[in-house]
Amino acid sequence: MFDKNAAIEAYSAPFGNKPDHLRDYCHETRFSGDVELLAKSIRQIQDAIFDEIWRRSETQPLMPEEMESVARDYLAEHEPWVNDRGVAGLLQWIAWMSWHEGCVRLPTGLHHGKNTPDEN
Repeated sequence: MFDKNAAIEAYSAPFGNKPDHLRDYCHETRFSGDVELLAKSIRQIQDAIFDEIWRRSETQPLMPEEMESVARDYLAEHEPWVNDRGVAGLLQWIAWMSWHEGCVRLPTGLHHGKNTPDEN
């Protein structure tokens, strides 16, 4: 059975979206709609959330928790059907893009190959 939140999870990924994973998911679940249109709608959600993160981080990069809060607030207002599975999927791409563009900062110790703040 097709689930749009699972479709988001299949498509949205760090280092770039995975249209082939979305096509595979849609085929497996017998999705009868236009897969390209579905991908476009997911990208529009990603872009809208990223634009809001970009705007809020102009003076100072956000912490990861703030980035997630912006995403959840946007979704609650504009896409209330997105559940935790969809949020987690969207955050895969959004977190990567936000880090890549300098909109979000990692807590101390979560860079240079270190895994936890305690490993400084």
